Amino acid sequence: MKNRIITIILLNVICVCTNLYSQKLEAKNDSAQTIQDTSIVYEEVDQMPQFPGGLEAMANFMKKNVIYPIAEKKSGIAGTVYVKFIINRSGQLKNAIVIRGVEDGSGLNDEALRVIKSMPNWTIGYHNSKPANVEFIYPVKFELINK
Repeated sequence: MKNRIITIILLNVICVCTNLYSQKLEAKNDSAQTIQDTSIVYEEVDQMPQFPGGLEAMANFMKKNVIYPIAEKKSGIAGTVYVKFIINRSGQLKNAIVIRGVEDGSGLNDEALRVIKSMPNWTIGYHNSKPANVEFIYPVKFELINK
């Protein structure tokens, strides 16, 4: 009888320990999943990040800050530079790169990248009610106007 009671107690202890261990593993996996989720970059989210003041403010920022490079202006080089960047979960602009530039217009490519990198922090985007990293591709257009 004593052996049976000891066996039952040992089985209960083993069950409790196993249950606690599995709960720790689940908690560890949940926090690992959370860490992975912070590195996900979305192209579209429930609420997109916004430049402070909206699209009109962004257009004004670009007009005010883009300087047409002299060498390309003299050579008559124009075109559109496509810059890809991420607005992170804090609203900071990160990882800006030129994904398609203007051929023979390295000054245009450099200028587009410089101006994009100089943008202020944005309002953050949300996915499933949580702050999210969001990727953008922004075209910076360089036009020569003959008057």
